[in-house]
Amino acid sequence: MNLRLGARLDQTKGLTFFVISALDEEFIIDAGNTKYTFGFPTFMARPPRFFGAQFSIRF
Repeated sequence: MNLRLGARLDQTKGLTFFVISALDEEFIIDAGNTKYTFGFPTFMARPPRFFGAQFSIRF
């Protein structure tokens, strides 16, 4: 689950807070088979939990 909450401070400025992988659950987002190339399957795990803030100015 990804979350994003933002607000406009005035006509030109905004502030946004976000969380990526908020629940920090383990799961696979993609799986492939490189059996013929490398001899083993490949898996892509979800990204780790990440917090951030963004400040924006429009002109």
